[in-house]
Amino acid sequence: MLTSSRSSASTDSSGGHTPSCGAARDSSSPHDRWPRRPAGQGRSSQEGGGRSAPPDQLRRGHEGKGTPEGMTSPLRNRDFRYLWLALSSSLLAAGVWVIALPLFTLHLGYGPATVGIVVGCGLIGTLASLLFGGALLDRHPKRTILAWSAFIPGTVLLAICLWAEAATIPWYALAATAAIVGACDGVYGPANESLLPEIVEKEHLHVGNSLQALVESLLLKAFGPAIGGATIALAGPAPALAVVGVLFLVTAAFSRQIVPAYEPPAPDRSAGWASVFQDIGDGFQYVAQTKWIWTAVLWSALALLLQAGPRSVALPVVFGEGSAGAYALIMVGYGIASAVGSLVSSFAIRPDNRFGTLFAAWSLGSLPLIAIAFHPTVAVAAVAMVLVGLFNAYGNVLWQTLMQQGVPDDLRGRVTSVDWFGSISLMPISTVVTGLFIDHGIVRLLFLLAGTVPVVLAFIAYAIIAKDSSANSDRTSTDPAENPPLDRTSG
Repeated sequence: MLTSSRSSASTDSSGGHTPSCGAARDSSSPHDRWPRRPAGQGRSSQEGGGRSAPPDQLRRGHEGKGTPEGMTSPLRNRDFRYLWLALSSSLLAAGVWVIALPLFTLHLGYGPATVGIVVGCGLIGTLASLLFGGALLDRHPKRTILAWSAFIPGTVLLAICLWAEAATIPWYALAATAAIVGACDGVYGPANESLLPEIVEKEHLHVGNSLQALVESLLLKAFGPAIGGATIALAGPAPALAVVGVLFLVTAAFSRQIVPAYEPPAPDRSAGWASVFQDIGDGFQYVAQTKWIWTAVLWSALALLLQAGPRSVALPVVFGEGSAGAYALIMVGYGIASAVGSLVSSFAIRPDNRFGTLFAAWSLGSLPLIAIAFHPTVAVAAVAMVLVGLFNAYGNVLWQTLMQQGVPDDLRGRVTSVDWFGSISLMPISTVVTGLFIDHGIVRLLFLLAGTVPVVLAFIAYAIIAKDSSANSDRTSTDPAENPPLDRTSG
């Protein structure tokens, strides 16, 4: 999910992805070897995969063996290569979109308030699609969903590009476009995250997440914004939109080549929409019954309420309005540092105290924002965002693997979508409020709150999880097969 929480794309854009939240197991454990199962034979919540116990300690694992050879082991898997290529193309498109949308809005003569509204519409689109998208993921082939969620924004953006060549685009058209891109992102991100365990053996799952986080850092947060800024500076905003559209179409083509080891069983359509709402309800119920998930999701939502606006609206307005290159430089440094954090996470021995490490990393990824509050210069902002990217990327890889290993197969899509939905649910408020009040001289206060309050909340969240972990010290596995089934009778 988000970088100040767990889905960096949702933090940094109005709709392009990734979200965006991991752990490894001891390779000597008999449950660590996850054989690839035939179609329809995934481990289910009713077969013994319900609530995950609070995993208070992370056994020292050697997934990927901490070597360059181990780091590339998932790339020997054909389907992972196509998934990785599809994700890479999508992230590069999203990286260009991240910088093109706010700067294009400013280029058309609109002010910071309009930027906040347009960016907020993208987030609303993501929120609107997340829950239904999660239900679809557990009912239909994920590669098909991946392909359509890339093809639709690709065609829409190419149409907008042609429109921009012929006339000035009104702000509400930009808002609608952002909403469409955001809605498709709300499906694509969880689909990619929940598909990975279906094509990669469990012993390579953490390394697979690190490889995906690596391209996310380099393409979404570094090269994408750099290409976007350069394209806008040299050729204007319409060509930048065309680049995004073409890259999304390439993503759709790669996605169609993926053949996962198994597919979900055919959905029962006899109940119509009632079964869809039941599926969504099961995802919420599972999260509500699993303290370590809902605690982290709640922390993420509150952290992003404070950080999304300053990062996605205030940064481009303050540092990009006069020069696209300055904002692009900040984002490139942020992306490179995120790549380093992802590599460190893949090579490092997993820590014994996973949640202590997790919240420590996310806290260290929040504190640098305080520096921008006291010294709002390009140099300070660039250094601060380097530290933000480094620590958040490390924590994000840990969280993603933890969710993939700790949630049953037949619930993973819905639970991942609830994770995303909860984490970014308050982001539209943050972006709109920041845009409306940024002219009133409160930028310093916004960055101060964004850097301090999430740290306090992280201490509280860790205390809640640690207490539950201690009370359930005999149940520390993240393997859903070792935990009780989903209880559909509780509130």
